[in-house]
Amino acid sequence: GYGFTLRYGLGSNSKIGYEYYFNDKNAFAYDSANNEAVSIYSNLGAGQRLFFVTNLEGGLKWQVDYTMVQTDYVRPISNVIGGLQEVDNKTSVLATRFIANF
Repeated sequence: GYGFTLRYGLGSNSKIGYEYYFNDKNAFAYDSANNEAVSIYSNLGAGQRLFFVTNLEGGLKWQVDYTMVQTDYVRPISNVIGGLQEVDNKTSVLATRFIANF
């Protein structure tokens, strides 16, 4: 697979960005640290994400994401083990979250 991230800082506290990631059917695409509603990193297909992040007072961050995923293949066990099954799934998710750093 391959991917890239573009980020642009908006002053010292905020940034906007775009990520694109692609895995073909032969990729080992596993993201053990994934906490997203939809992961572009462990998907067998193409994924893209637009995001905005701003730092708030007291170590808090606010993040807004719009993620779009085109899944072309799946495997039955955690999308890692088993025979490939061809699918045509499109998923879009709009999410927001607060992140606390201690």
